[in-house]
Amino acid sequence: MTFTTDSENDNLIYAGFWIRLIAGIIDYIICLPFTYTIKYIDGYNKFSFCWGILINIILLVIYDIYFVKKYGGTLGKLIVKIKILKTNGEKVDWKESFLRSTIPLTTNILTFVLMLMSVQNITDKEFFAINYKNRGAFILTESPYFYSLLAFIFIAIIGEYVVLLTNKKRRAIHDYIAGTIVINTK
Repeated sequence: MTFTTDSENDNLIYAGFWIRLIAGIIDYIICLPFTYTIKYIDGYNKFSFCWGILINIILLVIYDIYFVKKYGGTLGKLIVKIKILKTNGEKVDWKESFLRSTIPLTTNILTFVLMLMSVQNITDKEFFAINYKNRGAFILTESPYFYSLLAFIFIAIIGEYVVLLTNKKRRAIHDYIAGTIVINTK
């Protein structure tokens, strides 16, 4: 499906909030086994904890970027039959795929840096005294920048939804950054 001008795309049915939310939930469920496997491994010591977070970030970004480039959407989007295209209707390339991930990539990198800084401030005894399920949250709260990061993430998420819900083509901030649209393929 190729279009020459954006005005020719007006006959497309743009994917709205709810279908995109469902796709995101499906993606979350698909990624959960990988996340928990890494979470299990990262509990051995502070070093493996940091590497586990970094590996998790890398896998999630690769999942998002690779599938968007290769198939026009993540597995969740493909399951609910929505697809990502450039605004001119062409297939998404590596550039657009990467640009769509800049917001989560930025928040994940900031989280990793804060975790890395914070884990250095706790002793091994404190590290192992905390249940592995609660360890990440505890370590983040040890950072003086934690609440600034939360505010940034909150503003980014709210901004994404506000922009998505307030324009005709249902484009989110990351769609504007990458020059993409999300359409129904049914």
